[in-house]
Amino acid sequence: MIGSLLTKGVNGREQGVWRDFSKYRVWKGLAEPIPLELGLLLLDIRSLWEESEILEMHSVAWWPTLVVVAVATFTDIRSRRVPNWLVLPFMAAGPVVSIVVAGGHGLWESFLGWGLAALVFGFLNWLGGMGMGDVKLMAAIGAWIGPHQLFIAMIVTFLAGGLMAIVWSVSKGFAGELFGNTGALVGSWRGGIKPHKELNLSHPSARKMPYVPAIAIGVLLSFFAKVK
Repeated sequence: MIGSLLTKGVNGREQGVWRDFSKYRVWKGLAEPIPLELGLLLLDIRSLWEESEILEMHSVAWWPTLVVVAVATFTDIRSRRVPNWLVLPFMAAGPVVSIVVAGGHGLWESFLGWGLAALVFGFLNWLGGMGMGDVKLMAAIGAWIGPHQLFIAMIVTFLAGGLMAIVWSVSKGFAGELFGNTGALVGSWRGGIKPHKELNLSHPSARKMPYVPAIAIGVLLSFFAKVK
């Protein structure tokens, strides 16, 4: 493996080595640049170190996330609410644990995960298709698992949520209404994406499906995906 690393030498990688290790060269007082082979090897060692930190945080986040999504699923099904007493402490703890486990890199990953969830689910909330409790829950989860795993979690969540909506509408006898409203909503975006006056959760006639179960499925399954 090391032999293959030493033979790599594309221009972009060489420039990356020069940038990443120029401070190291000056600090050591070296008159000549460090060898390309050594720079490549150090870069790969650093990359493996960062991946090990991500994997460690990955395992640390499992049990707190499992407990929180389990409780949130129960409260969402029971009362269509995700309580702040559950979500906010969990959200605040994410960056703290990330710093303890992975230092500054962990804090950055936590911030990116929180920001990605807030951006995507906040946009859906603005459109009227997502409750604020769901937004805060996903942002809190993002602060624990980081942007890479969160991206996988969101994809699986959307798939699970769509399937659950279809099953729910068929079981309740309004599948035709669901597909009709979906077509009307998409059609209303031809002049620009904006909230629909009637097809949103704040409308009195809106049918409200608990969405946290879909979030739970997406997030928990993401722990079994290979994340770098």
